[in-house]
Amino acid sequence: MTVVVGANEENSNATGVNGNQADNSANNSGAAYIFTRSGGVWSQQAYLKASNTEADDLFGSATAISGDTVIVGAYQEDSNSTGIDGDQEDNSANDSGSAYVFTRTGGVWPQQAYLKASNTGQQDFFGWSVAVWVIRLR
Repeated sequence: MTVVVGANEENSNATGVNGNQADNSANNSGAAYIFTRSGGVWSQQAYLKASNTEADDLFGSATAISGDTVIVGAYQEDSNSTGIDGDQEDNSANDSGSAYVFTRTGGVWPQQAYLKASNTGQQDFFGWSVAVWVIRLR
């Protein structure tokens, strides 16, 4: 069994997966934690941060999991990019929001996609809620 838990007011300045949790210089940047259960014992498998961590993004405000895919919302992220894997550095769209997709491979959770609306605008709060459903054909 695998679960994902969001902590949207976590303060670490880390980016990506399993980064340094000790630098708390990015207030309310947010995080998500992945836990697995094996043999009745729970353990943390991953510590997830946005690839573009910044204060007040609220990464982890919404989380969803299906199989080996996790999506994490950050509805106060500020990038002005649009679509998939765009420019994360142009922060001219205050609270436009974003979502991040992570996929487990061999117990590791690399980020697979950075998602933005096709018509990004200020205070859109994209990523306020998220859902994921993965269908596997056999």
